[in-house]
Amino acid sequence: QTKAAKNDAYAMNALAWRLAHGEGVAIDGAESRRWYARSAALGNAEGLYNLGVSHVNGDFGKIDPAEACRLWRQAAAKNHYAALCNLAISYYHGNGVPQDYGLAREWCLRSANTDEPMAMGLMGQFYHLGLGVPVDKTEAMAWYVLAGEKSDQTAVPMMNLLRELTPAQQSAARARAEVLRRSIKHTPYLD
Repeated sequence: QTKAAKNDAYAMNALAWRLAHGEGVAIDGAESRRWYARSAALGNAEGLYNLGVSHVNGDFGKIDPAEACRLWRQAAAKNHYAALCNLAISYYHGNGVPQDYGLAREWCLRSANTDEPMAMGLMGQFYHLGLGVPVDKTEAMAWYVLAGEKSDQTAVPMMNLLRELTPAQQSAARARAEVLRRSIKHTPYLD
C-alpha cells in the first residue's frame, strides 16, 4: 500500500487486485475500483485492462461496454494480450462497438500472436465458420491445435473438425500449425 500511495502504477494495480479478490485484505470493491482508476490514469496496461473489466461487469453501477472498449484500446496499444482478445470478442459480438468480424479477426490475430490461447481458439472459429473469411478447415484446425496446446477449451471444436478432415488435410493442418507457432512472438506488453 505504501508504494501505491507513492504513485507506483504497478503497486496500485496490485493493491486493487487484492482489494477486489480479498487477498490478504477485506474485499472492498469501491476502493479496488479507485486504485484501478489511479493505475489506469498513469497508463498502466494492467490497470487499464482491469478497469475495463470493471465497466463490463457493471462495478460502477451500470454496465458500460463502450467505456471498457475505450480502455482496452489503450491497453492494447501497449500490446496487452487480454485487452487485445477482449476487443476481438467485443467486435465479434458487437458489445460496446458495432459488430465487425473483420475488425474482430484483426484484434484476435494480434492477441493470438502474443500467445493468447483464447484468441487462438477464436481464430480457429473464424476459419471454421467462415466469419469474415472464406471457410478454411485446414487453417481452422491449425489454430485449434495451437490453442489446444495451451488450453483445453478448444477440445470440442477440434474433435468435431477432425472428423471432417481427410488425413491429408490433418497433415496440412499440423504443418500450418508449426508455421504459425514459429511466427508467434511471445511479446510482453509494454507500460
